[in-house]
Amino acid sequence: MLGDELLALSPASPIDAGRAAALVRDALGLGGSDGTSRDVSLAGGVAQGTVHISAPTGAFPALDEPAVMAIGAFDGLHLGHQALLDRAEAEAVARGCRLVVVTFSPDPAAVLGGPANMDLIPAQARWRRIQAAGHACVCVLQFTPELARLTYERFVREVLLGIARVQAIVVGEDFRLGARGAGDVRALAELGGSLGFGVIGVGLSRAGGAPVTATRIRGLLAEGKVEEAAGLLTRPHSVTGRVAHGRGEGTAFGFPTANVEVEGGVELPAEGVYAGYVTVGAGRAVESPDGAPVDGNESGGAGEGRPVAYAAAINVGRPPTFEPGQEGARFLEATLIGFEGDLYGRTVGVCFLRWLRASRPFDSLTELERTVLANVDWTAKALGERGVSL
Repeated sequence: MLGDELLALSPASPIDAGRAAALVRDALGLGGSDGTSRDVSLAGGVAQGTVHISAPTGAFPALDEPAVMAIGAFDGLHLGHQALLDRAEAEAVARGCRLVVVTFSPDPAAVLGGPANMDLIPAQARWRRIQAAGHACVCVLQFTPELARLTYERFVREVLLGIARVQAIVVGEDFRLGARGAGDVRALAELGGSLGFGVIGVGLSRAGGAPVTATRIRGLLAEGKVEEAAGLLTRPHSVTGRVAHGRGEGTAFGFPTANVEVEGGVELPAEGVYAGYVTVGAGRAVESPDGAPVDGNESGGAGEGRPVAYAAAINVGRPPTFEPGQEGARFLEATLIGFEGDLYGRTVGVCFLRWLRASRPFDSLTELERTVLANVDWTAKALGERGVSL
């Protein structure tokens, strides 16, 4: 499992460049086929207005086209989501029709007044990842209070059947739809019997003796267990952000340092220091929170004109101070190894591979320097001293 692989990383057991490139590409969603997007008008009911649909180029479904629908939030696209989408794809193939993935924006919890979760993947990038596989159309429904008040019967009749001619619905076994969550798998199956579609409830995937859920992954990240989280995500956790002027802790000790202002409301791991990669480059070097390519050219790196991943010691937390009680705002600061150039104003991707240590205050600049240099040395030996071309 990926988590065990990352835990085994060390200066004595370093990663090779090819494997590093594959992990970073997976983490940042690089590669895959391009698609196009459009807004489709639906008639009547709460579906007045538009629904945003992304699809492989030339593969938009007609509103009367038969389809299998997979419905869910799909935050993280973790092992459980992948199993559900695989089951939905198999059903679509068996029925000879298209797979349409239906999801929601914004987070329903925020609309319903509950605490909104931070994303494991920015919403737009999440939709693009599903669509980029080249099989599914992704239909994004704007989640509103009006939509939340709909019964599941009306939701199916007025919304889902307005998108395509539903042949089957595939959801998690604990999925609920409609006002007060009345539309569970059994209720949807009964409705489907009268409307002519089947319903498949997919059991929760399990790993390490527990169900794989976005809540579990957030809990692991909150404990700094990025390796175990990566195992459930099937890729390292990552964030994107723009480089701004920061404390320059690593720069003072001779290393280029990027203070990254994380974008898109994405979950950061626990405060601490990690070994990972920072990706800069041209074209689709990293995916911005809105799913669009980020432009730019690296300076002095390998693979001119291509994205390049640089090993980095990554500090998540609050600035350590020499006096108790004086803490600044939370930050992400990465000390890059092997990079030469100016990153200010650029958008970069940051991948977390390995926990190194907890954040703590230092009694002196000398102690801080010794610790930072030790973190950089471990990272360079385990992850490489040269940029990896992607």
